[in-house]
Amino acid sequence: MKILLLGMNSRYTHTNLALRYMRESLINHGFSVDLKEYTINNEIDFIIGDINYEDYNYICFSTYIWNIEEVEKICEVIKKSNNKITTIFGGPEATYSSGDYFDQNPFVDIIIRGEGEEVLPALIEKLEKEEDLEDLMGLIYRKKQDVVDKTGINKIKNINLLPFPYEQEYNSKAKKHIFKNKYIYYESTRGCPYSCGFCLSSTDKGIRALSLDRVKKDLDKIYELEPLIIKFVDRTFNYDWKRSMEIMKYISNKDQKIKVHYEITADIINIEFLNFLKTLPDDIFQFEVGLQTTNEYTLNEIHRKMNLENIRYVVKELSKAGNIHLHVDLIAGLPKENYLSFINSFNEAYNLGAEKLQLGFLKVLKGTDVYYNRKENGLVYRSFPPYEIIKTKDINQKEILQLKKIDSILNKYYSEGYFSNTINYILKKYYKDPFGFYLDMAAYWEKHDYYSQYHKRKKLYEILYGFIVEKEYLDKNIEDALVTDYALHNQNLELPSYLNTNREDKYKKYKRIINRNQPFIDKYFSNLYEKLNKKIINNFRIIEIDSKPRLFIYDQDKCTMVDIEEDLEILRKDD
Repeated sequence: MKILLLGMNSRYTHTNLALRYMRESLINHGFSVDLKEYTINNEIDFIIGDINYEDYNYICFSTYIWNIEEVEKICEVIKKSNNKITTIFGGPEATYSSGDYFDQNPFVDIIIRGEGEEVLPALIEKLEKEEDLEDLMGLIYRKKQDVVDKTGINKIKNINLLPFPYEQEYNSKAKKHIFKNKYIYYESTRGCPYSCGFCLSSTDKGIRALSLDRVKKDLDKIYELEPLIIKFVDRTFNYDWKRSMEIMKYISNKDQKIKVHYEITADIINIEFLNFLKTLPDDIFQFEVGLQTTNEYTLNEIHRKMNLENIRYVVKELSKAGNIHLHVDLIAGLPKENYLSFINSFNEAYNLGAEKLQLGFLKVLKGTDVYYNRKENGLVYRSFPPYEIIKTKDINQKEILQLKKIDSILNKYYSEGYFSNTINYILKKYYKDPFGFYLDMAAYWEKHDYYSQYHKRKKLYEILYGFIVEKEYLDKNIEDALVTDYALHNQNLELPSYLNTNREDKYKKYKRIINRNQPFIDKYFSNLYEKLNKKIINNFRIIEIDSKPRLFIYDQDKCTMVDIEEDLEILRKDD
């Protein structure tokens, strides 16, 4: 007897944490288990041919809003091909299904609600012994011609008893290659202390935490697997700031090439914890801050209590410190938030100065308060995954679509930081608030039909320049800002003609002189010179900014700009 655990991730870089817990639990109960992962971009026929489903007695699917449609199609083909295979669904999309789901999807045999590490092995044992499933809770299953709907959601009381989910990979000879360029998802807690009405985590009241010793042992193993990013899926990582501090201290002594991502609640960060965060090493930690809205009526409606003043202070302080990558999240379409209110939320979030501002759109998820109160709040949403909002009684569809256009511009021109000098200058000189700029930029894109095409980064600079010219914003300062942005983020691209290539061309003759001038090299390149085996000529350029020569030094994915006017004058005389 064999079991297949089948995961469908949204991207190749992602991995399925839940299925790895299931795998380890099943193995500990003596079952033979395979785990196979694909992405939603893989062809269904390829997946069906690749999994060799005829080898398995049970196939268990992990379901989420991003994969449920593909999972249902694969399951249907398998079940129609071999009706003897038992198909089992689990995950968030399955948890809040009802018995009616079976009528619409006759190829699904069993649904597990909630956490499956204990119930799945028990279920397989009973199925193998042909025993009744009556004493198992949190299941929906077929019994002859009927559908049995067992109430309750499975929940592990002591998560310290759960196995390390990546044990099989850790024991593999190829462990250093399995997660190369991939994320490892990890949880040090389950549950959430908050009750946000839009979030499924609000249904899991309270925090269940792994011991610090267990977390440290798990992290030791994870670091040996050498992933690209360790993404903690704790819903509020800093619910206990002293515990969080201990974990981050431990990580700070590990391999600093591996990034670590957390979801945090900024308004509960106290001064001692904030000061600690400012001391963390650069470029390791990423914080995702769920602001969602600044509308107090909306916050009350979704049961989200926040100290907005403290959030403003903490995010601004961390943004100024610059050692932690900060992402701030907003959600459009929340109850009691109209278009004007959202503009205010957008402007407040933008002015916090976080590295990224992520604009999402409300998903009306079964099991949440937002779902149960959908009629009262006039929520109209897509009936298919991801159940995204279409309109509410407070914001209409046209306004939602307008925000989607602005979101597209925001992702291209703000969140990657490639245009920050230019946009900051435009905002300071021409706009009362950030939203006004993005609204104008969205109108410009629509006018010139740019939304209908894909654009490389080089083209985005050209489009921004066109916008500047059309709005009659062009002056020497804004051109300097755009050239600076272009040079900082495009090491191997020549300046385009519209940015006056002579401001770089006239300094090119000095590149070879610099390449042979040891005092200049010692002053500006130091470690980079040895790192590049004394070949630096392709790792710098000189461009005139603000009527002065500026040296742009490229070191991997970073670029530094330095004023070299005095030193260049010395080189001129020596030449």
